[in-house]
Amino acid sequence: MALSETECALTTFMDIIDILQKKSATYGFAPEALMLTNIGVALFEMSRDVDAFDSFCRAFQIQKNLLKDERCAPAVEQDLAKTLSNLGFVYARQGQYNDALDAFKENLSILQKYFPVDHPSICTAEENIAHVRAYGAVYVEKATTTQRQSNVLACKCVRPEPEESFARQESTLSACFQMQ
Repeated sequence: MALSETECALTTFMDIIDILQKKSATYGFAPEALMLTNIGVALFEMSRDVDAFDSFCRAFQIQKNLLKDERCAPAVEQDLAKTLSNLGFVYARQGQYNDALDAFKENLSILQKYFPVDHPSICTAEENIAHVRAYGAVYVEKATTTQRQSNVLACKCVRPEPEESFARQESTLSACFQMQ
């Protein structure tokens, strides 16, 4: 990925996830979620948004299940924050700004538990929120917290419909790559 060899990276990530799934007695553990995120990032970089979204949603579901184990909750929750941010990028590029805003806000909420206000991750999350608002999110602040979180936290995983206008303007957004 760092060498801009996205297709090669994607092939490698796919090989690794096959190995992880064959070696694991159960489906859904942290290394698998991280690799699904990496696959999603590669797909996102290749403008294969629907496939990237599916990969991010699979990672999200694994991470949500792993949060039930309190021993790994802080680390998994920070990975979950990255996955939410990645989902936000796909939503934003597809013109679904309200869903993107929900994802970015939840990302920020998690990051604020672990980092000081001047941490670069917090600043980036705030910039993502501002960027999406600038592109037209019409967020209904009157909605209850439960209603706002239902889209993202339940990960409805409804594939976003493409919108061409944001795809051309999206140059400042990029997904979060997670090394294992």
